[in-house]
Amino acid sequence: MKKCPLCGLVNPLEGLRCDCGYDFTSRTAASLLLEKTGQRNMVIGAALIVVGLTITGFTILFASITGFYLIAWGLVAFGVAKVIRGIVQYSRRTRV
Repeated sequence: MKKCPLCGLVNPLEGLRCDCGYDFTSRTAASLLLEKTGQRNMVIGAALIVVGLTITGFTILFASITGFYLIAWGLVAFGVAKVIRGIVQYSRRTRV
């Protein structure tokens, strides 16, 4: 296993490129790929946050009928992590 020097993600030894866009053979990062990956992670993260809050809101709204409610903090927490990762990736695109 090898660790990406750009994002810190652990990759398999046979991997040629990290998810963040870092190329292990040329030891550079593709700025455009890094930008697109960052944007995608921010959008997916925001969508997960919205879904988690929507599920939580609807179950609280109908708690008087059903007798229980669900707080979807897992989706919200994972969404926040994706947004933060996307922001970091997007901000690193110009520094590489």
